Formats: sequence, C-alpha cells, structure tokens
Amino acid sequence: MGYNHAQAKKRFLAEWRIKFRYYRQNGLTLEQILPLYKMYNAELRSDRCYYEQTEPLTDAEHDLRVAEEPVLATYNEFNWLDVLPDELARQLSGLPEERLRAFYLYRVQRYTQKEIAVKFHKSQVAVHFWIKQIAEI
Repeated sequence: MGYNHAQAKKRFLAEWRIKFRYYRQNGLTLEQILPLYKMYNAELRSDRCYYEQTEPLTDAEHDLRVAEEPVLATYNEFNWLDVLPDELARQLSGLPEERLRAFYLYRVQRYTQKEIAVKFHKSQVAVHFWIKQIAEI
C-alpha cells in the first residue's frame, strides 16, 4: 500500500486545527504557534519522503523465520542468535550488536521501525537500512 499524501495532509490539517485551538486556549500567541506548525509540517514532509523512498520488508526477502519459531519466546534480544543455524549465526555475529538487537525487536518483538529508532536514538531511515541489511543475509 502506497503513501497517500492528500489523505495524510487532510489528516494533518484536521489534527492541526485541534492543536491550534488548544495552543490558543492556553495563551500562546501566533508568533509562538507558527514554529510549532512549521515543525509538525516538516515532520509530515519527512514522513512523505520516507514512505515514498522505502519499501516494506516481506517474508520472501529473507530466510530468517524467527518470528514463527516458538522457541524464541525463551530468548531475548541479546541471545537469540543461539537458536539459528551455525552458518547463519556466524554471518550475523560479525554485525554490530545494536543492529542485531534492532532486527530482533522488529522481527520477534514486533516493534515498529519508528519505535526502534526512538529506543536507539537513531533515524527511522537508519533502522530501516539495518533491518534490510540483515534480512538480505
């Protein structure tokens, strides 16, 4: 499913009207509200760029079926490589731990890329790149 900018903009404007009323009721001036509007609008544009330039990962893009293995419920983001085949675990063990943890959170714990980005203080695009890189192994 593609990104629908018109729908996103309509939703943004509806939410912004509510926020604007809230800010005015709490005593903010138009000069104080304008930078907030610019910030929220920049976030909308950033999301548009992200969704137009990325594709979601599909199960066909990788061989790791970790989310379907019930044995992983006993593992955590630090030791989940122990249940993988030796060759695959060896390939993955060479990657930075932060990227492996992000992949685990995405595939097993079902975190969104945005939640992972917040947790690691990285951009959502960087997290997407990490996950895609590991999925291609």
